[in-house]
Amino acid sequence: MASLIGSASVSLWRFTREELLLFPPGLIQLFKLAVEVRSRAQEPYFKFLVGATVESESGKIYLGCNVGRATGTQTSHAESNAIDSMVAAEGSVKIKRLVVAGAPMGVN
Repeated sequence: MASLIGSASVSLWRFTREELLLFPPGLIQLFKLAVEVRSRAQEPYFKFLVGATVESESGKIYLGCNVGRATGTQTSHAESNAIDSMVAAEGSVKIKRLVVAGAPMGVN
């Protein structure tokens, strides 16, 4: 059963693999891509890898992963990287869907 983690302003949902299979195919693709790009994340300090996919209004999909830095405060966040890539490619457009997948290093 899906579980809600977080507060009213930020909601994070945890789904089982069986629950993900009930999602529409397009959303499943975004989850798969987020998990795939998560494997490219570079986070040697906090050891928490994050991948993100963002779909623009036009239907184009952009990827991003987190990149850690020694300062910690200059870490690049996966969702920011994906959104920045979208804006660089298309200019100012609306986000249709955004998926973020995170896990501790070594966990799939």
